[in-house]
Amino acid sequence: MEVWLKERVLQRYVIETCTQFKVNGYKAVRARDNKDKFPDVYFTLENNEEVPVEVEWQTTNFIQHGHDLNVIKENNGCVIVCNNNLDLGKVQQIKIDIKKFEDWFEKNAKRIIQDTTEPYKKKDNSRTNPKLWLTYISLKAGGDSDFKKALKAKTWGVQKNYSQAVINQITQINKGDLIVFIGPGKGFPDRVNIKNWSRKTFKGYFQQMQVFRITSDYFYDEEKIIWEGVGKWKDETFPHRFEFDSKHVIDVKNIQIRDLTNTTKQELHSMVYSNFIEGDSATMLDCIFHAD
Repeated sequence: MEVWLKERVLQRYVIETCTQFKVNGYKAVRARDNKDKFPDVYFTLENNEEVPVEVEWQTTNFIQHGHDLNVIKENNGCVIVCNNNLDLGKVQQIKIDIKKFEDWFEKNAKRIIQDTTEPYKKKDNSRTNPKLWLTYISLKAGGDSDFKKALKAKTWGVQKNYSQAVINQITQINKGDLIVFIGPGKGFPDRVNIKNWSRKTFKGYFQQMQVFRITSDYFYDEEKIIWEGVGKWKDETFPHRFEFDSKHVIDVKNIQIRDLTNTTKQELHSMVYSNFIEGDSATMLDCIFHAD
């Protein structure tokens, strides 16, 4: 079976039409995009519970992608599919109405195409106000050693076929912006649901936050080898790049997540899941204030 539309389009449909779905008897009131990371989406239900949602063309893709069913089951989530072709036991599956999806796609096709081609259009780099970017340094898959290599090369990069949302972000980088490297995280696995993350009793913290000046606009380079990809990123060159001054302008340590404002918590939670986002200066200041 050939699939001409990426699963990301199906995720967008679920996010934009989330209120049509019910999970465990409760209607979804809003959706939070997890930037093409597992689980794909988080629904906030009418009982204020936030639950994970995985979106697939068919149920067997869930198994083929190697996803952990316990993440969905233990957090009262669900799987939304076009073709329910595998029993997932006690995990709820919701079948997409194909006609509704086709109608939505026909109505939104031009917008989807424009959003997809936007990174490849000639950019207007004339903006004068710098932006702040956040990226998470994880111990998983050698992220900390990758950061050391980045410091030596004065360059940071993102995978060639990483999530389109992240690529859209990084292509907007201009010389003079600031990049904030945060991590590694301690006292929590890489993925924690937002409800637990926001608790006052949450014991997780970030070991370090360093801020650097970006010294180049975004560029694409597959020739210079800086990092060696592992696992599913084997032979990856991380070609979506920018350069930065290796001398930090801010360096603080031990940021307790529970002490931060709710807005900061939400932004950092999004950063951990997507690995690279545009940030708010208030988030950086909050982290500095609550660091050792």
